[in-house]
Amino acid sequence: MTLRQHFSLETLFLCGLCVVLLTNGALFVLRVRGFVMPAATLAQLARDPHAQTRAALGTVPYDVLQRAQTLLPRDARVLLVTDGQDAQHWEYTTYHRALYYLTPRAVLWLSPAANDGSWQARWWTSTPLTSEALLHAARERGTDFILSFADVRFDASVPRTDLNGATLYSLANAHVVSAENAPIEFADSSGWWRAIFALAAIFLLGAPFAWTRGRALRVASAWAMGAGVTALAMLLLNAFGVALSVQTLCLASLALASGIVSLARIRNVRLPSLPDSLSPPQIFLMLWTALQFLFVGVIALGQPLVFWDSWVVWAMKARAIFLEQHLGAAVFADSARAVTHLDYPLLLPSLEAWLFQWLGAPDDRFVGWLALAFFAALVGLTYGAARNLALRPTRAWLVTALVASLPTVTLLSAENYADIPFAVYALFTALALAAWNENGSRGAWAAAVFGALCLVWTKREGLVLVFALAGSIIFCAPRERRAWWGAVTTFGAGALGAGAWAWFLAAHGTRNIDFLPLTAETFWANVTRVPTIAFYFFQQFASAEFGFVWILIGLVRIARMFSVKNFARDVLLLAPLLYLVLMACAFIFSAFTPFASHLASAGYRLVAQVTPMAVLWLAAQWSLLRATAPTMQYAPR
Repeated sequence: MTLRQHFSLETLFLCGLCVVLLTNGALFVLRVRGFVMPAATLAQLARDPHAQTRAALGTVPYDVLQRAQTLLPRDARVLLVTDGQDAQHWEYTTYHRALYYLTPRAVLWLSPAANDGSWQARWWTSTPLTSEALLHAARERGTDFILSFADVRFDASVPRTDLNGATLYSLANAHVVSAENAPIEFADSSGWWRAIFALAAIFLLGAPFAWTRGRALRVASAWAMGAGVTALAMLLLNAFGVALSVQTLCLASLALASGIVSLARIRNVRLPSLPDSLSPPQIFLMLWTALQFLFVGVIALGQPLVFWDSWVVWAMKARAIFLEQHLGAAVFADSARAVTHLDYPLLLPSLEAWLFQWLGAPDDRFVGWLALAFFAALVGLTYGAARNLALRPTRAWLVTALVASLPTVTLLSAENYADIPFAVYALFTALALAAWNENGSRGAWAAAVFGALCLVWTKREGLVLVFALAGSIIFCAPRERRAWWGAVTTFGAGALGAGAWAWFLAAHGTRNIDFLPLTAETFWANVTRVPTIAFYFFQQFASAEFGFVWILIGLVRIARMFSVKNFARDVLLLAPLLYLVLMACAFIFSAFTPFASHLASAGYRLVAQVTPMAVLWLAAQWSLLRATAPTMQYAPR
């Protein structure tokens, strides 16, 4: 490489990363106005959680649902009746909130609105608003109560309770219960401290297993390991019939013992200290990263759960686990709750149930603590990996600030979605596999295997990512025995975990509702979707929502086309690309109507899950460029 080529590439890196950072900054201002300000307004109502929740839910009848949950028996089956005037929006949201607040009760939805074939219409049954039709539907579904938001008149012999906005009818000799039996909805004033202790226990459970070198990587991997240990241990204890309260007590005791052992190990170790001097760029990048934490924290902690999947898919299962004290049918087998995606893995709901148990209430205002912890783990993994790639601190902070400020990454963190925990385990597993291949560390290999288990227990697509990692490793190092061993064992662990969950679901009759059967007939019937899918992902790669970082990745890949290959570094790009190709193909089998709504709601999140890995590939290329920089020599005149 000539001196001119070297400086051209160096300029490409610096200018490209600065453009990405500036793009992130410009969108950050817009995000503050659109997300932080509303959350900050709701945060001012924190002393009155009921008022805060009412404000967050808007027109959803929160008080009616709260009153209903105090009256309905825990095992009730409820028929929710709406008037069909706004089935796609208000009624749809009210139905979901009824499922949420009436957990673990089964709730079925009737509306006179016609079925238009949309995704929303899958969840209501079109029924005339006559007493005969409603009573017939109730008998068919075996429901005990009718919660009606419509003007329906039953015979005087049907007991009724006015809920000031709705009417609760008791059927088949069912009776309401005393309000004294209602669960506590919100934590007391000590909730903040309890949440911190809950997170500290998770960290301490993972501290002994932090395998890697570098303070940032050790701290981040301790959290990732601890979260995985907690969730998987809860699953194991549940299989033995141990109640959630006892699970929490046992794991908290282990965490305390782990903390004592860890303190004994580090008693003679010097505490980390700040460097003697920080350059202005470092200070700016550190402050910019801290600002992203503030952004995530205000949105995640300043309001109850309002973003759709955060409460419909994840927190609703956590509430069921907490209220029933075990993994019951409401989590994975109740057909009335199919809208919550019963086949989804349960790492995040388990951690949220753990948090609820510490709080003593299913208070979703505190779920943001988990989001903040996983965001911190992602930032820590990124910085630690960048430093291990031999980047100087300023350059490592530039890469870290870039990942931390990616608009989609910060927003998904703030929304309490499972995609950022998934991104943490994706990066964690990739780094562990790279370390195993480079130095044969058994700790790194064990971490990679454990990371694969956590991936498949976080999201369904975890097995696809594990396959992409394994395939990329074998492609990059087909003749290395260590690479084959790491790939096969990691994928084997992921396949074992995913297969066990799939077998369990099949035994309980739970099926996937998002995708059509993976058959040749389905493929050819929907192959015309391919151009739409390809164009959508092209838009995401070129989107400002990802700071144009994928455009920079493409330019660097072209510029480094004939450079020396490096196993660990190449996997960081090849695995994300293979994963996205496979997941893009999966949309051919989407069962959503219209199909484009599935793509729009999930596609960008798939890209966000692996973008941090791709950014670290950029950092690795930058590191290689610095390592191969030509020496400046001045010839005598």
